[in-house]
Amino acid sequence: MIKLFLLLFRIKVEWIFLIFASILGLICLFLTPYGESPDEQSHFYRAYQIADGVFIPLKKGTSKQMQVGGEIPLSIAKTFSLIAIKGHPMHNQCKIDIKSYREALKLKLNPQEKYFDSSFLNTVLYSPIAYLPAAIGIKIGVFFDFPPLIIMYLGRILNLFCYILIMFFAIRTTPILKHTMLAISILPMIIFEAGASVSTDAFLTCTSMFFLAYVWKLSYGTNVRGNVKVSRKKYINSFDIFILTLTGSVIALIKSFYWPILLSVFLIPKKYFKNNKRYLLSISVILFVTLLLSAIWNSIAKEFYIPAAPDIIPGLQVKYMLAHPLIFFSHLIDTLKLHIITTSNYFHQFIGILGWLDIIFPEEVYSYALQIILFLTITDARLINNQNEDKVNYEFNYKVKIKDKIKIKWRDKLFYFALFVGMIILLHVVMYLSWNPVGSGPIIIGMQCRYLYPFAICSMFIFYNRISLFKFIGRINNLVAILFASSLIIKLIKVLFVRYF
Repeated sequence: MIKLFLLLFRIKVEWIFLIFASILGLICLFLTPYGESPDEQSHFYRAYQIADGVFIPLKKGTSKQMQVGGEIPLSIAKTFSLIAIKGHPMHNQCKIDIKSYREALKLKLNPQEKYFDSSFLNTVLYSPIAYLPAAIGIKIGVFFDFPPLIIMYLGRILNLFCYILIMFFAIRTTPILKHTMLAISILPMIIFEAGASVSTDAFLTCTSMFFLAYVWKLSYGTNVRGNVKVSRKKYINSFDIFILTLTGSVIALIKSFYWPILLSVFLIPKKYFKNNKRYLLSISVILFVTLLLSAIWNSIAKEFYIPAAPDIIPGLQVKYMLAHPLIFFSHLIDTLKLHIITTSNYFHQFIGILGWLDIIFPEEVYSYALQIILFLTITDARLINNQNEDKVNYEFNYKVKIKDKIKIKWRDKLFYFALFVGMIILLHVVMYLSWNPVGSGPIIIGMQCRYLYPFAICSMFIFYNRISLFKFIGRINNLVAILFASSLIIKLIKVLFVRYF
């Protein structure tokens, strides 16, 4: 029993994530009926289209009566119709019908029998890379001629697998805030998006987290911080720049307004590059390539954009905002007051409102989840020397010197906090352009706090400290994280089972 208890302190953080994220993800995957996450049918249709080799959506009609979408097998549409929970999706009395799933398994794919579907006009704007994980799963199912229902679940499985795999390496890579990243990455909302949907949110979140983790590795990691004078072997090399450019390109191609996260590369110290020329060239390549790819896809996607309503006109909305900036900021303040102070809705969204935003956890879940994230951040005990860290972290050695802990400059802390605040404003601007009629207010609609996960961990930098008392308390972070994840398993099973069964 004592050995098992000590093992809790010795197990690496990324393995804690792997175990509990897999359990939580599979719970969401199998207990959530297909189509019970927001716009899952639309996301699946776009993922199928990409798996079918059609990267650019199809367009029909004139500019005034344009339809965008693609050709979808009739069997897939029949499957969705058959397994859909009867009644309005937000009515809790509507439950899953197991018999309909048995009937759906009897349907053949017949990929040749297709029809033009224009119902997924909101997801055709995403680049092909955004649905790569789900498209791989779908392609496997089509190759083996599985029934449409199995193909749908293969899309979910690959989406979950990709999220867990990339987040595993993100947590392993980052030299700081490992437990914070763990806690945020197993929150019910993002796990639900990864396991109960084929949407792009999970792929975007884990890729953004990995990008940040790699930047932090280069900025604060042991591979470059061992000595003040960095040897040639420890210079940032072409492979590092390739990784940052690749992951940054994926981020920019999924959601272009995430591009500001790439500015964190400016915090990598110049002394870790061979010379100033190498530094400027590397930063320029990362930023230029990502901007170029994003611009190319946006120029393609704008040809297929159809507003959600006739009175939603982004171009006119931009002109209105520029002409009345104070009015817009008053709308922003009113929105934040409503969703943070009056209702706490944004905090609930951040932790998890599942299903068609109709599955709410008990209030104490939202409260203690935020408290645990803050606790794990304040007590973070990452040390510069990884070998010493193993001894110190798990053997309760009191002789740790403060200088052994990674030091983060206030410049970096303020940058990441400003990035968090800036993204809150930018996301509301994007929502105002996308969902609000021109000049409407006072509430900005459409904001979902799951978009903030990568930036939320940036905001935690402000709490990072070098206080030795907190370092000692941090020895129990593994145990706290395991207890937190275990409680989420129990709560998640309960709310999903009650809602759907």
